[in-house]
Amino acid sequence: TCLRVRTSRRRNPVPQFFRYDWGEHFDEKGDDVLLDVPEEAATLTVWEEPQPGMVYVLAADPSYGSSPDADRYAATMWKCFPDALVEVAAYATPLGAMYQFAWVLAHLAGLFRVNGEDHLILEIGGPGRAVHEELERMANYGFGMTARSGRIQEVLGGIQHFLYRRADSMSGQMAWHFNTTTEGRIQIFEQLRDAVERGALVPRSAELVEELSALRRDEDSGRIEAGGVAKDDLAFTAALAVHCWLQNVIPEIEDAVAPLTPPRNQPAHVGESVLRHFLGGLRQQEPGEETRTVYGVTMRGPGR
Repeated sequence: TCLRVRTSRRRNPVPQFFRYDWGEHFDEKGDDVLLDVPEEAATLTVWEEPQPGMVYVLAADPSYGSSPDADRYAATMWKCFPDALVEVAAYATPLGAMYQFAWVLAHLAGLFRVNGEDHLILEIGGPGRAVHEELERMANYGFGMTARSGRIQEVLGGIQHFLYRRADSMSGQMAWHFNTTTEGRIQIFEQLRDAVERGALVPRSAELVEELSALRRDEDSGRIEAGGVAKDDLAFTAALAVHCWLQNVIPEIEDAVAPLTPPRNQPAHVGESVLRHFLGGLRQQEPGEETRTVYGVTMRGPGR
């Protein structure tokens, strides 16, 4: 599995590298807050520009949020399909402050929302609460709630914050985001393992791929974490993204977004659907023959 994931990176788009240059206030530098830098100086890597109409999951783990060894601010952005999650951006740095990490999440959410929507899932334990509170303050200030000039100010309005409910809860009571416990960590890492082994997760960050390969289960506690001196900050955000995708996103998009890998004998894109529909229309429908709809296009029979 690790070999397959590593070799799949050969198909990655050429990435762009950036670094945030914040001022004293979130909107002080406007859209110039992102600087183009060499790879070795970058904190943000972007493989794909935002695409209109797509749904994204932004998963974030503040420094020392998920564990005492997770010493970096880490976030990954994922494009959602009914059958896959594709990494489109990654942010990681040991430097900064909690409020600046909240600014990074707000900026990425606004950048990738376009005409679609974002789902934000945040490790809220410990320092994560400070990040969530800063996001709430920004919403109270009106970022994303009123018409302003500049893309950097078009944030927060379309973010769907993840609401967590225990799987064994009968009351249905919700909590903000994800507060890691030993049981919860095992749950989301098992979901991550399933997604990777089934090819549903498409990681593009070399660092994330290495972190996934370094995950180990402790024989005594059952806890899943990086072995040796390896880190697992980005791997933890990938686990959060998979959890949010399974719980909240798939039910919303499975009838509206085509799969990344279409089922066998199904059209791979809208153009193929239209062509099949046209060719199928050249013959008359047989008596009693049923019609079917694929990605919004009505088809007859096998469509050949």
